[in-house]
Amino acid sequence: PEATISLDTDWFYRKGGRGLLWLAQHPIARIDALLGEAYLTLILDPLQRLGRFLGIFDDRVIDGAVNGVSRGTQSFARLATATEKYVIYGSLNIIGYGSHIAARVLRRLQSGQVHHYAAFLVIGLFILVNLYLYFADNPSVLMIFSRLSLNGRNP
Repeated sequence: PEATISLDTDWFYRKGGRGLLWLAQHPIARIDALLGEAYLTLILDPLQRLGRFLGIFDDRVIDGAVNGVSRGTQSFARLATATEKYVIYGSLNIIGYGSHIAARVLRRLQSGQVHHYAAFLVIGLFILVNLYLYFADNPSVLMIFSRLSLNGRNP
């Protein structure tokens, strides 16, 4: 082979390649840069700002509300547990223990001797008569006691 300039089919490829390279480096590169900058400015930056805002909103508002409800529920559960433990069970235990003590005391009243029962009957009647006489000036209280009397007749 000798170094000669010959017009061959590769000449079209070389000249077309340079033109295509110039086209890619100048107008197409500028259009790509403009579109990239427009995408960054008009789409990507606003989406990033929106994402930061929504992240802060999620942390402070949504998580704050969920955590607040959780704390309120836990506080209410602690209050309900304490109420159940100390008030309800405490009062049931007091009633049960009081019933036990009353049964131990009152079982001594059942002696089987009639004169003891008669003495309790006389003491009870004495207390009722004195209450009746004490509240005789107040008709509303007197009505209550008259309804509780043995015969059940209204005055």
